[in-house]
Amino acid sequence: MDRGQNLRQNIAGQRTLLEDLGLAAGAVGILGEIGAGLLYLFVEPLQTWAIRLSLVAMLLIAISIGLSWRALLSFLRARQGRYGLNTAVMISALLAIIIVVNVIGVNNPIRSDLTATRQFTLAPQTEAVLNQLEKPVEAFAFFTPRMPQLAQSQQEAVNLLREYSVTNRNFSYELVDIDQRPSIAIQYGVTEPGTVAFATEDRTQLTSEVSERSFTTALLQVSGQGLKTVCFLEGHGERTIYDPSGTGFSEASLGLERDNYLVRHFNSVTDAPEDLLQRCTVLVIAGPQQDLTEDELGLLNEYLVQSGKAFFLLDPGAPPTFKYLLLQWGVGVLPGFIVDPDNRSDPLTPIVSQDLMAPSPITDVLDTAFFPEAVSLRSMVNPDNPGLIESVFPIVASGARSWLETSEEGDITFDESQDLPGPVPMGMMVESIVDPESGTVTRVVAIGDSDFARNDFFLGRSNADLFLNSVNWLSDQEFLISVRPKASNFRILLLSDLQWRFILISSVGLLPILIISLGGITWWLRR
Repeated sequence: MDRGQNLRQNIAGQRTLLEDLGLAAGAVGILGEIGAGLLYLFVEPLQTWAIRLSLVAMLLIAISIGLSWRALLSFLRARQGRYGLNTAVMISALLAIIIVVNVIGVNNPIRSDLTATRQFTLAPQTEAVLNQLEKPVEAFAFFTPRMPQLAQSQQEAVNLLREYSVTNRNFSYELVDIDQRPSIAIQYGVTEPGTVAFATEDRTQLTSEVSERSFTTALLQVSGQGLKTVCFLEGHGERTIYDPSGTGFSEASLGLERDNYLVRHFNSVTDAPEDLLQRCTVLVIAGPQQDLTEDELGLLNEYLVQSGKAFFLLDPGAPPTFKYLLLQWGVGVLPGFIVDPDNRSDPLTPIVSQDLMAPSPITDVLDTAFFPEAVSLRSMVNPDNPGLIESVFPIVASGARSWLETSEEGDITFDESQDLPGPVPMGMMVESIVDPESGTVTRVVAIGDSDFARNDFFLGRSNADLFLNSVNWLSDQEFLISVRPKASNFRILLLSDLQWRFILISSVGLLPILIISLGGITWWLRR
């Protein structure tokens, strides 16, 4: 009798011990699941270990249920157990809702750039280039912890590359420690930290400048977009791409190179005609001062007839042969210059806002441009070939209060009998079908000013975008027509002592005072 009772007591004690061990295993399993979830969400390098920990925790919970099912069942049958189960179900439902909302948010992100200069928003041109990617492009940002002076550049590079990858899934990036993984640096020809390599299967482009402008240029080059030649006519006093002074066109040349064009000059004296006819995608004629010879005029006209693309930038007093060449394609240059009284600082510099720009692929994305000492252009019938199929559209014009001043005596006042009232067109785009059977098309853009694109004014307002968008339209690179990345600005907030004290006092003392005041009002109302 005593032996049977002792046996039952031993069995009961062992069962109690197993149940206690099961409950302990369950508690450890629950804590393990919580820890695994936190590791997976917040410590990305340990996600693999988090999954393993979660599996072990699930095993412990299963063991707990197997060992302590009687205790768990009796607990759930009690009122306290039912309340606990109800609480657990509600907590689980809340967690499930949070997880579902988080998954939806990750897969359908809504992002907003609240900075004053929208410095975290990619320029439309960058988005256009990314949207054109048809094959994968990888970027490798090479940095090292041993150079803390590059920490800010590293963060800026990662931020930019992340924006690129969000825009197009064909673009991916990786941050590489050049000291830990030198083989990758050797593979892409990188020798210095701070270099970013853009690579496809057959091309690699390196840049050491961390900016959206340089990244987009490298992306254009490595993806093979662009790669066309823009020629600047020389030999007639034109503005030159090699002149870094304020009146030169070196900034325009640099802008074209960033859009992935090959930029060169063409001189009919030193260069063969085939160089123009076969190599130049676009010919830029920027502010000529001397006439063309008869042979040069014939060569340029032959170039245009053979589906050439030309960009005329003519100033007041432009040589007659250049006016004649432009007239062959339906655009005439009127005598005089434009006066714009709305520009009080300089009435001889018309300012053209978006509402004065006609809808066109070139101007749709522009804001404001200005044109120092501009002339007026008009659509005119080609006298030598009136049957030529042409589409001539104005793209920019001066304001309603402006006028075309025709007086040569220096008296800048509006004369109804002689002057032409505004709006005065000063920019035209031409698309002409020179061979209806083959569909061969010639394109021409003409602006009655070359100063707007010189170095002094190229980066002002939308002048650069107008120039580069015109070249992109001429070269049939319309996907590049957009607003380009601007240089990032380092913004500093300067505060006076009084302003600093106000911010300090209001941030430290205002909130406690507000809470105490609300508490006092509540106490008074309930008193």
